[in-house]
Amino acid sequence: MEGNDRIDSGNGSDCVIGGSGNDRINNSNGDDFLYGEEGNDVLEGSNGHDRIYGGSGADTLKGSNGNDILSGGEGKDKLEGSNGNDMLYGDDGDDVLDGGNGNDFISGGDGFDKVYGRNGKDKCLGETVYTCEL
Repeated sequence: MEGNDRIDSGNGSDCVIGGSGNDRINNSNGDDFLYGEEGNDVLEGSNGHDRIYGGSGADTLKGSNGNDILSGGEGKDKLEGSNGNDMLYGDDGDDVLDGGNGNDFISGGDGFDKVYGRNGKDKCLGETVYTCEL
């Protein structure tokens, strides 16, 4: 899809690709794959074990309940893991990564990144690391 899209997926396991443009993708229950592609996207997971990839642009990625994998891609991204044992990857750009609750693995990648582990036993890699076991 091209243009600025708003996509709300339903229950079940979904694969949603936003395409170029500034997209907002929200998913419901299920183990979902969300991909924003180009643009400044907002991608939000829900219950289930989600895989969320931002692509290029300044993206906001939010996990929820479940063990989620979030990858920012290129750009200045913000990743929030929430509950569950999550894996967060900032990739290229100056990113902010917040693991939330759970035992998380957080890697800032290239760029000047800020990494927050929060609650749980977290493993963190980044230029500025807060509340993580190193």
